[in-house]
Amino acid sequence: MPIPVPILDDRTFDDLVEEALSRIPALAPEWTDHNESDPGITLIELFAWLTEQLLYRVDRIPAANEEVFLRLLNGPDWSSTGDREEDVRRTIRALREQYRAVTPDDFEYLAIRQWPRTDSAAALIGTHGEPARILRARCVAEVDLELQPDGLEPAPGHVSLIVVPAGAAAEAPPPQELLDGLEAWLDERRLLTTRLHVVGPRYAAVRLARATLNIHEDARADQVGAEAVDALRD
Repeated sequence: MPIPVPILDDRTFDDLVEEALSRIPALAPEWTDHNESDPGITLIELFAWLTEQLLYRVDRIPAANEEVFLRLLNGPDWSSTGDREEDVRRTIRALREQYRAVTPDDFEYLAIRQWPRTDSAAALIGTHGEPARILRARCVAEVDLELQPDGLEPAPGHVSLIVVPAGAAAEAPPPQELLDGLEAWLDERRLLTTRLHVVGPRYAAVRLARATLNIHEDARADQVGAEAVDALRD
């Protein structure tokens, strides 16, 4: 739920004058001439006019302050596009994107959703000439799968991320440069006390002896069979 922005400029000139006049009987009962010709009333109106200007100013953020705040959110290397509304939109979009990895779900999300969009990943070309991306990821806490591949020994403070890149050949380990690049990228996003390990999967053999397909009456059986085999392999 967003925090509502307070409205500071909520009183008009007439409101301020009326409030000041209502205090005269309590503070100066001998002052009975409240007409505009009275010098005291002139001063009240003058102060009300100045107060209204101050309220108008405090309810607005100067462009210089907005730029300082945007630089604080984006970092010292940030530069404006020249369009303030566009700068605000880009900053909000960047703040909504997940950056820090704390929980296992965070590591999995960053590896699958954001890894292909990084400059470091662009250098790791996949099988189709595209930046290598992670198809599946599984993060396990309190385990060091580099030192203990079976994961039986607890390792407090360690986090292991198992990844399968897109287009990986069956039972083939992911390229080591991809694992190293992903680990270095995630290393900037982990907690200071977390030891991260990025490893490939250990495949378990699965044998499918027989399968029955229920197909639509207007489908081609030979075509559906080949598509089913491809889907199972994927």
